[in-house]
Amino acid sequence: MAIVQMDDFQKEFDEKFKELKAAVKTKLTVEGENAVAYARRNGDYEDRTGNLRAGVGYAVTDDGIDSIGANSKTEQFIKSQDTSGISLVLADGEEYGSYVEAMGRDVLSMAKVQAEENVRRALNDHK
Repeated sequence: MAIVQMDDFQKEFDEKFKELKAAVKTKLTVEGENAVAYARRNGDYEDRTGNLRAGVGYAVTDDGIDSIGANSKTEQFIKSQDTSGISLVLADGEEYGSYVEAMGRDVLSMAKVQAEENVRRALNDHK
């Protein structure tokens, strides 16, 4: 009869949890990169200065910022938000981005929808 030591079980559990967490953060990073590329390519607005498209960025959080793909203005904005838990944050550091969205133009909305769908699909595939 084999006896499982709780210390051994806890170590194995911790290792598997660490692997799963790393895989989730990797997927979120890929989706962040994809969302930024999509938003920059498909934004349906005239970007006279180039700042709005350049401002599109993302961060992956894990009780703080774990990785980030954003210019300094967007990075500052993301850092001012709640970064608790594991998440993907999409943002544009240009203040007028929300006004452009409110006028019916797509700055980040469709990129967000696609990222959510892709992450949800990946999680469902692993159930």
